Amino acid sequence: MEFCLKEKRKQKGIKQEDIAEAVGVSPQAVSKWESGGMPDAALLPRIADSLGVTIDALFGREEETRCFEEQFMHQIADIPYSARFHRIFEIARLSSLAMMGETHYDENCFSQAEDVYTQIIDDYGILIGRVRTVKNPFLLLLPEPENGFESAITPDERMAELFSALGDTNVLKAMFFLQKHEKAFFSVSAFMEGLAFDRETTDTVIAKLLALKILREASLMEGKKAQPIYHYNLNAEFILLLYFAQLMIDPPHSYSYQANNRNRQLFNQG
Repeated sequence: MEFCLKEKRKQKGIKQEDIAEAVGVSPQAVSKWESGGMPDAALLPRIADSLGVTIDALFGREEETRCFEEQFMHQIADIPYSARFHRIFEIARLSSLAMMGETHYDENCFSQAEDVYTQIIDDYGILIGRVRTVKNPFLLLLPEPENGFESAITPDERMAELFSALGDTNVLKAMFFLQKHEKAFFSVSAFMEGLAFDRETTDTVIAKLLALKILREASLMEGKKAQPIYHYNLNAEFILLLYFAQLMIDPPHSYSYQANNRNRQLFNQG
């Protein structure tokens, strides 16, 4: 099987020194590989990445017809599943830099744990994140809907009911409790015991959560009598809501990058 490093490098117009720097070896090592030597197998992913090709392509096993999206998907699929989430977030962090116009990759650019944010607001959408930190890192990208952000939001009675319910300290406490026990079914007594609520408070909280469809009701037969039980489906949106509620309560004080290039209002004028 032929190692096609020299051919691929020349096709891409890349120097031996550039590959050496990206892989972390000497230019002499790259020259040796192109003269018939073979790199350590552990270096093949870096070599392929430095050329923007697949490992198979380095050995002439496929035509270079994959689009960027396919190359990205194949690279992620080749990573052990336990590491994929972390790798995708690393790429997302780099995406935020690329959106700012950066084109040079520095592997140390995220090495410092700084509690700083990135925020870009323009006519194409919103990007906001805490990307250079070990504390609650996130990155949210909201492309502008065709008819504007306002068209995607319905400020109706259901939304008012949600915020009204979450404004009740007991409901908020119940939501945290349910989030920790999302695989369990609850009877009224288990709910009361777990939350240290009296019966009246329990009934009120359950009614609010049922109305919002956060809880689902079923029946459990005990002898000849059916007892109501309740189940909570894991709700990732609740975690997202808390993340951004925290941002509103304690707004960011520093940004690694912040830009407001938007020419229109986020909501249309009525």
